[in-house]
Amino acid sequence: MSSEDRDLALSLLTRRFFDSMGYYTELKVPIFVPIYGDAFQRSSASDVDIAGIRFDLDFEPSIAIGEAKSPDEKALEEILKIRSIAEYVRSNKRFLIKSRIHDNAREIGRHLEVVCLDESELVETLKRLAVNDGAPSAEEQLSYKQQKSWFIEMRTQRRTQLLANYLESEVWSRTYWENLHNLLYLLEKFLKSVKMNTATFRNFVVFRTASALSISILYLCRQIMISGLSNLGRGVELYVFGGPAAKRERERLRDEVQRASPTLEGFDIPVEPSFLNDLKEVVAYLMLSPRKAILVPQVFGEAVEIISTTDGKFDSTKWSKKHDPIAMKLAKDTLEFVCKACNITEQHQSLLDFLSL
Repeated sequence: MSSEDRDLALSLLTRRFFDSMGYYTELKVPIFVPIYGDAFQRSSASDVDIAGIRFDLDFEPSIAIGEAKSPDEKALEEILKIRSIAEYVRSNKRFLIKSRIHDNAREIGRHLEVVCLDESELVETLKRLAVNDGAPSAEEQLSYKQQKSWFIEMRTQRRTQLLANYLESEVWSRTYWENLHNLLYLLEKFLKSVKMNTATFRNFVVFRTASALSISILYLCRQIMISGLSNLGRGVELYVFGGPAAKRERERLRDEVQRASPTLEGFDIPVEPSFLNDLKEVVAYLMLSPRKAILVPQVFGEAVEIISTTDGKFDSTKWSKKHDPIAMKLAKDTLEFVCKACNITEQHQSLLDFLSL
């Protein structure tokens, strides 16, 4: 087995461990950082083998990252890498999985709050959790490789590369409100430029975006939970752009534009997004059932896995039926919100099959 294949096998086993802890997970997440030299650009800085996020019942997020490496990688360097990336993406749980780990590395990991597990310890942990500890299946490997292949294909086309970069990487480092607006904007732009019959990755993109948006909306629920539950609608208005100060800045910008251009007097420059009322409705439903709402990303996660192993189509016969009915309903509400916000008026078969589950 090559080093790359061994690392992937360890990553897939680690993903099962993260899944068992209730995390929505993604594999091989590249980390880009913004820089401004001669022009603004995002530069590749590193990557994370496994990234996961889950929410508590008060909608507080927890982010976990993990590195799964073969023996020839130096554990201490990987521990330092994990710790630095954790700071960048605001991760509070960190794991290093290797075939073998020396005691000195474990001690450094203990001080830096990085959990170190060798392969045998990971397998034993999966057994104790009653999770499948066998070798990664062909479907698990196919799903990962197909998703990476689609992202590579999207990056070769100018009209789809921005969304590919955002979905695969930037959602992990941007604020929730940036993700909310940027993902809807980029998805709508993507759908206008890509036809269903010429892009096998279209359904993958829609469901992967819906999963990322569901996470952003749960972050929004957290802000409302902290600030007060007495008026959910007002809370959405304030925190859809990051809070009261950000809302006031947008109002000032609108006023300055209108003052600078008198010919625009009376011209409607909206401060609030067009999807605001529909978002209020989704947030209200989510906050009514927090125990089920926090499971919505995992619902979309399974849909993405199925699409990635069935030639880009959602095959409802492969659905596990393990998800709570209320969580399913909330996921459908979220998907319908995405469709409306992005002007998806013609719902293709995969969307209809998911909504009819």
